[in-house]
Amino acid sequence: AENYLKLTGIGDTVFFGPEAEFFIFNSARFHTSHQEGYYHIDSREGKWRSGAEEDGANLAHKPRYKEGYFPVPPTDSMQDIRTEMKALGGADVVYDPVGGDQFEAAFRACRPEARILTIGFASGSVPQIKANHLLVKNLTVMGLYWGGYLGFRPEVLTRSLATLFDWHAAGRLRPHVSHVLPLERAAEGLDLLRRRAATGKVVIRI
Repeated sequence: AENYLKLTGIGDTVFFGPEAEFFIFNSARFHTSHQEGYYHIDSREGKWRSGAEEDGANLAHKPRYKEGYFPVPPTDSMQDIRTEMKALGGADVVYDPVGGDQFEAAFRACRPEARILTIGFASGSVPQIKANHLLVKNLTVMGLYWGGYLGFRPEVLTRSLATLFDWHAAGRLRPHVSHVLPLERAAEGLDLLRRRAATGKVVIRI
C-alpha cells in the first residue's frame, strides 16, 4: 500500500492503525436444512432493542447504526465485562475434538501454562503444532484416545464416566442439545451428524 501511494504521487508516508471491535451477543443461532436456512443474532446493545423490556430497566442507551465502533458509557454498557475478560489473559484449558483451524484459534487463545486436550479431528484436518510456540507460552498438549484407554486402562474410563454423570446430575455440566428426536426418527439424527448440521448433542428418546 505504501509503494502504491508513492507511485500515485499522492504522498510518501501513510499511517495504519487497528480498528478494535469486540462484540458480545446475548444470542447467536443458525440453522440449515433441506428447505431453509437462517442465522439470527441478538444483543442488549442493539438499536432494535430500544423498546424491549429488560431486567434492570431499559435506559435506551443503544448505539445507533454504524456508530458503535468506539462508544463510551452509558451507551457502552459492556465495558466492565470486556475489561474483566481481557484481564483473564486467555483460556486455562482447551478441550478440542475438532482440530484444523479451530485448534489453531484455540491455541492462540491460550494463556501461559494452559493445557490443550486433543481428543479428535472432526474437521478432517490434523493440526501441526510448532514446538517453539509451546516453549514460549509454556503450554501442555495432551492426547486422549478413549478407545486406547478402553484397551489398557478400562477402570479410568469407568471412573471418568461416573464422575461426568454425577456432575450432570448435580447441574455442574449442562451440555448443549440442538435436536431431540423420537426413536422412529433415529435415522434423521444420524443424518444430522453425517451432514454436520447439528450444533450440539442429538438426543434420541426411547
